[in-house]
Parts: sequence; C-alpha cells; structure tokens
Amino acid sequence: MKIYPRDLDAHLQENLAPIYVVTGDEPVQLRDICKKIRQRALQEGFDRRELRVLERGFEWDELQVLCGHSLFGDQAMLDLRLLSGKLDAAAKIHLKEWCAAVPEGSLIILQMPRLDNRALNEAWAKAVDKVGVIVRVMPLDERETRQWLSRILGDRQLELGESEVAYFLEHVEGNLLAAEQEADKLQILLGPGPVPMERLEVLLGRDARYGSSDLAMAMFQGRSRRAVEVARNLQAEGIEPVTLHSMLLREVRQLLELKRQPAGLEKIFPFSRRDILRALVERRSESQLRAVLYRFLRIERSLKGNGLEQPWEALQNACLAFSGKDRLTPKGGFRLSSPR
Repeated sequence: MKIYPRDLDAHLQENLAPIYVVTGDEPVQLRDICKKIRQRALQEGFDRRELRVLERGFEWDELQVLCGHSLFGDQAMLDLRLLSGKLDAAAKIHLKEWCAAVPEGSLIILQMPRLDNRALNEAWAKAVDKVGVIVRVMPLDERETRQWLSRILGDRQLELGESEVAYFLEHVEGNLLAAEQEADKLQILLGPGPVPMERLEVLLGRDARYGSSDLAMAMFQGRSRRAVEVARNLQAEGIEPVTLHSMLLREVRQLLELKRQPAGLEKIFPFSRRDILRALVERRSESQLRAVLYRFLRIERSLKGNGLEQPWEALQNACLAFSGKDRLTPKGGFRLSSPR
C-alpha cells in the first residue's frame, strides 16, 4: 500500500510489512522515517542490520542471504540506499521476484529519490505495493513545517515566539537540514530557554551573505538595526543602488496592491513571509503605504545625482523611515546615527 509520512506511526503500531520503499527528495524526512521503521523492526527481533549503498555492480542475487536468518538465529533488516538516479533493470526484476515469494522473517528498507506516478505504475512498484508499503515523502506545507520546527526546538529546549519562528523559517527557506543545524547552533551557543530576536538575528546572520529580499523583510518587520546592517553589507558587496531601488520599489508597490486586494497574499507569497506581510497590511493604512511609495519614487532623483542625499544614504533612510525610525515626512531629514 501507499501511505504518507503522517500515516506511518499508525501503521507501525498495527504491524510490520516485509518491505518498505521510502521515496522522496527531503533527506531529513527520509532519515527520520527510516529510523522509525528500524526501531519498530528491533521490537520484532530484527537485531541485525545490513546496510548497502546501491551502486553499479550490486549483487541482487544476494537478497535472500542478506535479509534472511543467520546461523545464530538472529534476523537481519536489509537497509538499501539509492542515493541518486533510478533502479536499473536488474534491480526491478529481483525486487519483483522477491515480493512474489517473500522469505519468512525478512525485511527490506529501500530509501530512494522521489518516484513519479509513471514509476509507481511499473511492475516492480506494484509488486511492492501488494506485499509491502511505499512511503511517499512530500514537501511539508506551512502547518506541517511549523509543527516540525516546534518539535525540534522543543527537543533542544529552545523557546521562540511567533516573530522569532517566522524569522527562523525565512532564514532557512524551508530547508529542514539547515533548520536542524541552526537549532543545534542555538542550543550550543545559548543553552535552554527563550531566544530573543536580537540574539537570533546575530547568530543566524553570522557568516551569511545578504540578498535584496533580506533588506525588504527587515524593513517590513520594523527592524531598523538589521535594515542598516543589511544595506551596508549589500553596499560593501558592490550591489548597484539602482538595482536595489528597483526591487524595493516593486516590493512597496506589491504591498500597496495587497492592501487593496488582500486575497493575493495567500496565492503569491511563500508561507514564511505571509504572517509578516499580513500584519503589515493590517497595521498600515492605504494612505500611509502611498506615502511610502512616493518616498521611494523620489529616490530616483538621488540615483540620477539630482537629490540632496547620496543614493545609498537615500535608500537606507527610506528603509529606516518605513520601519518606524522616523516619520515618513520628517523635518530636517533622516538620521542613521542610532538605529534601533
């Protein structure tokens, strides 16, 4: 049968199939699923594990020997790993034959890249489907990713608020392995307990290369200090201010459009940005957002050398104004001396 990872726990509580094909492109999920199956197998007496990486020349004729009873009476689970590519013709033939006459007390766990619908309809996959389980690993959605992150943070006794979790997700961009590594780093450097945003920004941003979207999100979050830090890093990396201005202008225009048509938020943006943008759209009026747009439009004069400010100074000041450091139309200009 075919199941998804969320169904695995319930399945394993009932029985243990003779063969599991765990297929997908998310290494952390693949690892965790295979670990659960191995732990269940230990409870059933499979106290020996034969690990094989499938490469050219693998002797498929050894299937019966590798996952059968040994001379000492113990049972072995055969843990097969196909790291890339597809099963070759010999593999498909042997797996089909093995499924047609499963040896008593046998267990195979085959971990492999994602199978598309065409591959799932091949004869070998249908044979596995009849006697075993195919676990299809799909990318996590917003709710599942947040639940997963809450679990790994809880395992490490790290306490993050909603804003901190949103920032964390934005930083790792849906990469679960990167999320685990960053969580381990926070645990080592901070220990258990609350993790304030200021510390999170410093620790997650260390050794990072910033992009233009980082500046936009810092501005949208109202993080003035981070906005200045990102802008100065972009300047040091040689990013042209006209390119950055074009991106920020597009973001502000899109934000104004979201204010007028909020439904677009769910259709366009990745979930890690939605909470931040939704709060921003609710907090700012349309007239305020129009004033922001006008402010960024005026920067074009600085880019052409006709403004009172230098291009980078104008961009940073506009970001500071938006994030709440100054009013949108202050008297005497904007200051960069003491960002929040």
